[in-house]
Amino acid sequence: MYPRVSPDGQRVALQVLTDGQFDVFIWDLKAQTLTRLTLSPEDESYPVWTPDGKRVVFTSGRPPNLFWQAADGTGTAERLPHLAKGQYPHSISPDGRTVVFRQEGDNADWDLHVLSLDGERRSQPLIATPFGEFNGEISPDGAWLAYQSRESSGPSEIYVRPFPDVERGRQQISTSGGTRPMWARSGRELFYLATDGRLMAVAIQADSTSAFSHGNPRVVADTPTWAPLPGRSYDVSPDGQRFLMLKERERRKADETPSQLIVVLNWLEELKRLAPAN
Repeated sequence: MYPRVSPDGQRVALQVLTDGQFDVFIWDLKAQTLTRLTLSPEDESYPVWTPDGKRVVFTSGRPPNLFWQAADGTGTAERLPHLAKGQYPHSISPDGRTVVFRQEGDNADWDLHVLSLDGERRSQPLIATPFGEFNGEISPDGAWLAYQSRESSGPSEIYVRPFPDVERGRQQISTSGGTRPMWARSGRELFYLATDGRLMAVAIQADSTSAFSHGNPRVVADTPTWAPLPGRSYDVSPDGQRFLMLKERERRKADETPSQLIVVLNWLEELKRLAPAN
């Protein structure tokens, strides 16, 4: 779950269930190898790459706190802030200095917070309302924050605010419900999931000042993306031409046992064939 393509597009960090426990693994697309990154007896989840591709931030422990680990598996995992509330990372600023994460709020819902990765590594609230905020994603230029919130009277919607000064404005992006936003690496598109699981895209025109405008949502993929948990279960390649998505496997009957194990190799080449860039 929660696949994240590395900044160079050569690896994928993802959460894998093994022997009843969640761990973070790294899939090397060229070598076709899957290597376990986290080794503690706790569940580890929600991997996020640092912009230089050298580290992965993730959640571990009880209560879940933020950790990071060298992406090549060397050294040991380091706890970032040690708090008595659950924390789950969403994105890291392009300069690698700030993590946006969600944390349990006082009203038993979720708020967005930021953590400084340099200096004293202090965390502070970013967007904290009674409605619950999830999946905060910083734009590639570091000037905007997309997130989902239940502040409307209906389902969750996607909003964008300036970053880090989130009080300078707010625009609603989705029109009929939306969750799990993600920026294209170019910053010119914002993706999200509709309420039925379809992948949507919105054209973005923005700069690093206060100029921000967007188009109308359009469908990118009709096939619903598997999204059983709150985090984002898809990602996009650095060139913005291909998506990596998790699909729900076909359910089997309760008394039916699996008869075979299917391993798919060279999936990237197959993806190119099925969804060519042109």
